[in-house]
Amino acid sequence: VQVAALRKVLGPGTITTVSGIGYILGDTPVDAGVPKGAPAAPPARPVPPVEDELVGRTHELATLREWCRDRPLVTIVGTGGVGKTSLARAVVALVAAQDACPIHWVDLTPVRNEIQFLAALGKVLGIDAGGYAEARGQLLRALGTLDAVVALDNCEQVLAEVAHFVTEARVAAPAVRWLATSQAPLHVTHETVYRLTPLEVPQVGVSATEAAESGAMALLVRRVVALDPDFALNEAGLATAVDLCRQLDGLPLAIEMAAARVATLGLDEVHRQLGQRLRMLKDVRGALARHHTLRSMFDWSHGLLSPLERKVFRRLHPFEGGFTVALMVRVACDPDEVPAPLDEWQAIDLLDALVDKSFVQRSADAPGRFFLLENARNYAALQLAEAGEVAAVRRRHA
Repeated sequence: VQVAALRKVLGPGTITTVSGIGYILGDTPVDAGVPKGAPAAPPARPVPPVEDELVGRTHELATLREWCRDRPLVTIVGTGGVGKTSLARAVVALVAAQDACPIHWVDLTPVRNEIQFLAALGKVLGIDAGGYAEARGQLLRALGTLDAVVALDNCEQVLAEVAHFVTEARVAAPAVRWLATSQAPLHVTHETVYRLTPLEVPQVGVSATEAAESGAMALLVRRVVALDPDFALNEAGLATAVDLCRQLDGLPLAIEMAAARVATLGLDEVHRQLGQRLRMLKDVRGALARHHTLRSMFDWSHGLLSPLERKVFRRLHPFEGGFTVALMVRVACDPDEVPAPLDEWQAIDLLDALVDKSFVQRSADAPGRFFLLENARNYAALQLAEAGEVAAVRRRHA
């Protein structure tokens, strides 16, 4: 209350809130001629540290670093657990170091609506406005004084709210560049989307040296050795490790969870238990609640889908080798469904939405074909069983 009163007297940009620490009195004099209602530019918000060297992302890091230099809005899009946040942290750290550019990092993980989004952004920018309309105006004016990069992490649950604000901010603050991470694009003007794919997995039959050059294997070995310094990947365990990385789709979060189990249970046992991966794979490094287990990660992402999107997603489970649009329609649409079956164009629109939200992947090698990552297929099987549709969907698939 007292700090709010001081801000009214001294100006909203004079005192900056630093989360977990307290308040900083800025060095802008009260009578410095700052227009009334235009907050002084806040100090840059510290970027959460990059805990480890990024593994297997050299090309992605170089590309995104250049995009953030000259493009107004870059969105890193990908499925849950693919490493969007880690890559974004590395990108902005590189931008800050090479360009001496201020970075403002906004974690949207707990945000669920527009008011909470404005509050989270205001906290980073040191804006403590009393009402919704006042906060929006002050934020836009504060951004207008900046030449910086604002990173919005985990946008998927407030896509529309973020898209609306960023569209306004592009006009009010043209010098600000935006970096967002999300499971789906914002779909706004001037957005450049970078689709982040899983780490490269080693080919079957390669040597241990060649396998170690792939991002997935490098991450697996590094994480296991960090927990068990005596671990060494030899030729005897190579085929098992390669298959482990392939069955985990090269997904960094799943590989890190598997590495923690390998350090205690051994490589062969973890590989044997992969059929129960949604229960077996757990976090050991204090990650977000939705990343505590592989299943909780999927529960979070799945909860953001509409009921019809969930229906089509679970009905894609039988397609182990991928599918075409025509095959998807024949399996996803149940002509006997009550009260009304999905029609062909509904199913196609829903497939498009699932691709957009990173639940379904496009095949890079076969145009016109789509597939689910193996971890997603495993989760779809659970959803199909819970919906009581296993027999009907298998019949249509057969």
